[in-house]
Amino acid sequence: MNSPVFLTREKNKNQLGLLRLQKAGIEAISIPMIETKPLGFVLKEEARHADWIFFTSQNSVRFFADRIRQFPEKMKVASIGRKTSEALQNMGVKVDFEPSLYETEAFLREWSQLYAEKTQTVLLPQSKIAKPRIAGFLSDLGISCFQLPLYDTILPSDAAANLEKTVKLYPHFIAVFASPSAWKNFKQILDRFSLKPSFLIASIGEVTTRAIEEDGYKVDFQPENYQMDDLIDLIIEESKNDDKKF
Repeated sequence: MNSPVFLTREKNKNQLGLLRLQKAGIEAISIPMIETKPLGFVLKEEARHADWIFFTSQNSVRFFADRIRQFPEKMKVASIGRKTSEALQNMGVKVDFEPSLYETEAFLREWSQLYAEKTQTVLLPQSKIAKPRIAGFLSDLGISCFQLPLYDTILPSDAAANLEKTVKLYPHFIAVFASPSAWKNFKQILDRFSLKPSFLIASIGEVTTRAIEEDGYKVDFQPENYQMDDLIDLIIEESKNDDKKF
């Protein structure tokens, strides 16, 4: 019997993964470790005329569109990955740039090689707790970056109780993480309740993996393409191996 898989993204983002894993005969449980809430913001006039707008997540697309009904004209659009691009395209927004590898360093490297010389300003809708890597990179290139905090990421009110109860029911499991925030909240709850389950870790990509490893844990699954669909594929394929990890 396979160990169950705990999905820790926001509740609405866990549904497709749940269905795919269950269809493959793997028990899957949604235990959201993060929740997003919108922040009020004002888009300044100068930011409306930026050369580019960078979208680094589906959440940034959603919260930006909720407040800005009409996308600024003539502004080119860069997306960090496939799902973010799909969210934009579903709204009728043309994506002008998407990297070959869906992670921040590849995004910055490939975009800058193509467009940095002709760019003066970039609008960056993002989380309140977003790391300064993109803004700092642009600043080093002499490009002005208008950072726009759209939403905050918090711990769901029922997360601790749900995780404690589920870990006691399933002391052996695979935990899937798509962000450092989800990992940090998960670990904080384990530590708070002195829970010591036996579990494998699946990480969506390098940034999340780095946060996990910095806490002294090992990542067992990470896809080549940093997308949740690819991570779910990896877990399903592993479940079919005779010498599987779980």
